[in-house]
Amino acid sequence: EEEEVKPVSEADKRKMSILEEQKRTLEARTKMAEANAATLGHQPTSGGILDAFDAALDEWYGSEEGELGRVKKVGKTGLCPGCGCALQSSSKERPGYVPTNKMGSQDAVCARCYGLQYYGKVDDVLTAQKAVHDEVSPEHFRRILAPIRSKSCIICYVCDVFDFHGTFLPDLKALVGSNPVVLAVNKADLLPKNYNQERVKRWVRTSANELGSPKVVDVVMVSAKTGFGVDLLENQLRSWSTKRKQDVYILGAANVGKSTLVNRIMSRGKAAEQIVQEKSERMRGLQLATEEDLREAELGNMQWIENEASVQEMATDARGLQQFQGQRMDVDDDDDDDEMPEGMMDAWAEAARKQQLEGPNVDKSSQRELDDIGDRMAADQGLMDASKAVKELARLERKDVKEWERNMLKGKEGGVTTSALPGTTLGLTELELGNDQSMFDTPGLIVPMQLTNRLLMSELSAVLPQRRIEHVTYRIPEGSCVHLGGLCRIDNVGGKPFFFTIFVGNQVTIHVGKIEKADEFRYKHVGGLIKPPFTTDRLDEIGPLTKTELWAEGITFERSCVDIIFAGLGWVSLTGIGRVDLNAWAPDGVGVMTRLPLMPFEALSTTESFTGAEKKGSTRRSKKNKGSLKQRVRKYR
Repeated sequence: EEEEVKPVSEADKRKMSILEEQKRTLEARTKMAEANAATLGHQPTSGGILDAFDAALDEWYGSEEGELGRVKKVGKTGLCPGCGCALQSSSKERPGYVPTNKMGSQDAVCARCYGLQYYGKVDDVLTAQKAVHDEVSPEHFRRILAPIRSKSCIICYVCDVFDFHGTFLPDLKALVGSNPVVLAVNKADLLPKNYNQERVKRWVRTSANELGSPKVVDVVMVSAKTGFGVDLLENQLRSWSTKRKQDVYILGAANVGKSTLVNRIMSRGKAAEQIVQEKSERMRGLQLATEEDLREAELGNMQWIENEASVQEMATDARGLQQFQGQRMDVDDDDDDDEMPEGMMDAWAEAARKQQLEGPNVDKSSQRELDDIGDRMAADQGLMDASKAVKELARLERKDVKEWERNMLKGKEGGVTTSALPGTTLGLTELELGNDQSMFDTPGLIVPMQLTNRLLMSELSAVLPQRRIEHVTYRIPEGSCVHLGGLCRIDNVGGKPFFFTIFVGNQVTIHVGKIEKADEFRYKHVGGLIKPPFTTDRLDEIGPLTKTELWAEGITFERSCVDIIFAGLGWVSLTGIGRVDLNAWAPDGVGVMTRLPLMPFEALSTTESFTGAEKKGSTRRSKKNKGSLKQRVRKYR
């Protein structure tokens, strides 16, 4: 018998028509994105296609971004919460060692993490450079990440803006498969203060395409150290994870600040909770005012003696200002004799309104105005001692929070272990996003061409920049060279004089000299005029420098024409007119290459003279300014 065909209900027909309409909308937007890209002369970007897909998802499911809660680490028995390595108590010489009585505890970190967190040291046999054990070998890291390409997930790829080409994995596309990638460009705090963020993001996209990147759906500038851009990055990742019901994997090369970024994400909002949690305990032990005054401040007019942090928050929040005015109405209706002095609330509300208009860039003068009004109000009501106590309490809380944040970024307060050592993270660390999805911190992959893979901890501390780079520009004529510590060198072997703008860590010394004496000078002054390394023995261990022949041609003094990169160390930007022939020297195997300039205009304001001696209190640079580049060009013409 033939089966009876059930009639399609009107509801099903309507649902099918809606699905067909959504499908046509998605196809139309995809074609529009491809057409726009073709008009501009570019290949269709995955970003445009994914944007169309996102819009269609928003129309169908809504634009819910997920719960904006704290990211929490998932404790797992048998794994180190700092590095993700399997714990063991049989051998102190192997990774993951903990005493026998600590086995089974979710909070116990391994001896390797403990040494890195509190002493910044680790045995050589436990480093990725030596790779004596399989757990710390680069091959082991890749085996951990191999299954990702077959998963449906979101990739957050962390790269170092200071060493972009050195930290961009050449096989990233094969590693992540067809999964969408968000580029988190870390260490933005190292760039010059006046850099153009949008221009740098365009440069990142262009460079990533040249390096064969997978489908990049977004580029976010961040600083794990300062927290810049981290809120935006987390919200983006959480939004996509919620829409697609997919986990997030954080990938990156060694030393890009990946684990520090994870700790910064985990610390969001926790500092404020720390204040609330500890405030009641500290109030009981505070001896700056009598218990009677504190009780009167808490039960009576506490709302008028706000500490600096509360005033700042309330003044920049429209609802806080309304609350202020509502409190004033309550006071006006109160028959108590201790109501606010006439005109005092108006003055405070005006100062708060001024802060509200100025927003996060509030002027210190208006903050002092609020403080002064608060002091006068407290004095008029006989509560000056309590006011001072509350301010001191706020100061102590801010100090504790800053200390807690520093420890958190190092991994001491429940975070993941961080250090300058390549290969600190040894396994996967899971974190809850609060939307039924997870975020995973992964081991940093070793890029063989990076100079940092060959350095000791003391040398890494000097090479890896910890604060904003003090770039400097020198005029280098034919026959002269620039030593970048004792690690690399660049020679002008022919052509016109060029301006070399140097971007390396502030602890790396720079010296200008003659090419014919370069090798002798390097061995004679290593550890003194040029460093790191700090001894001649380390020069021998690093190995001899090998030559890479390069050339460049500039057409203007207004912007640099090319960057010369030393992977893992920094770069030199060249500015001039005409052709120049160069020799770039680096240890064998260290990547030396050219690229489009990242900071093309810095030579205009940082041209300085070189005296041959270090400035007192500085590590490498003389600050005897010889005028702008334009002025010096006129002189040398």
